[in-house]
Amino acid sequence: MKRWFHMDFMGFTGDDFEFFKRKNDLAKAEYNDKREQMKKHFREFCYQVQKSYHTSTGKVLTLEKDFKGLNKMKSSISANCDIESSGIFNLKIDFYRDNIGIYIECPKGRDYDGIKKLEDILTNKKDTLTGFFKGNRNMILMLLYSEFKKSNNNNGHEEMKLSNNELCFGNYDMLVKKIEELLPPCYNKKSTLNIKIGMQYLKPDALKIGKALPSRACSEIIGLLDLCGAIAEN
Repeated sequence: MKRWFHMDFMGFTGDDFEFFKRKNDLAKAEYNDKREQMKKHFREFCYQVQKSYHTSTGKVLTLEKDFKGLNKMKSSISANCDIESSGIFNLKIDFYRDNIGIYIECPKGRDYDGIKKLEDILTNKKDTLTGFFKGNRNMILMLLYSEFKKSNNNNGHEEMKLSNNELCFGNYDMLVKKIEELLPPCYNKKSTLNIKIGMQYLKPDALKIGKALPSRACSEIIGLLDLCGAIAEN
C-alpha cells in the first residue's frame, strides 16, 4: 500500500505564472526566491494529482518532473509519465506562463517509427478517437514540429491545431496529409514531429480553481489514459 506524506497544495499564484515573463529581468536574489516558490507549488500540485489518481483508481501515477525550463532561455516546466502499455504515448503536464496543459503526446521522444504508428491510429482508429472527443468536449489536438537545435523552446512550433468541434467529425485526412509533408526531415533526424491530445487551464481559470485544480486535472488524466488503453485494445 502506498503511503502518502503530507504535502498540501493551496493553489498556484499569479507570481508563478509571471515568473516566466519576468525572470530575465529579476535580480539574482528575487529570481532564486520566486523560482523556488514556483518549484514548490508545482511539486505540491503534482503530488496531489498523484494522490487523487491513486484514490480514484488504486493505481500509481509516476510523474518525472523536469525543471530545465527554469533556465534563462526556457519558457515552461513539465512533469512526464511514460505510458508503457500504449507503446508510443507519453503523458505530460506542462506549466507555461499563461496556461497549464494536460496532454498525451505521440510519438514520445525522437521516435520516427512512432510517427508511422501515429498515422495508422489517425487512419484506422477514427471511431475510437471521435468517440473520445465527443465525450470530452474540452479536448483539442495539436500537431507540433521542431527543427533540430534551432529553438530553445522544446514545445515545438504549432503546425496545426484542431478544435473539439472539428475533431468530432472524425475526418483526420488533412492532419495525416500534413504529417506526411513533414515526415522526410524527421527521418533525416533534422527535426521532431508529434501530436498532443489534451486540454489547457488558462491562467485565470487555474487561479480561480485554486486548490481544487489537482482533482480536476486528475479527471482529465484518467480520461486520456483510458483513450490510450482503448487505442491499444482496438
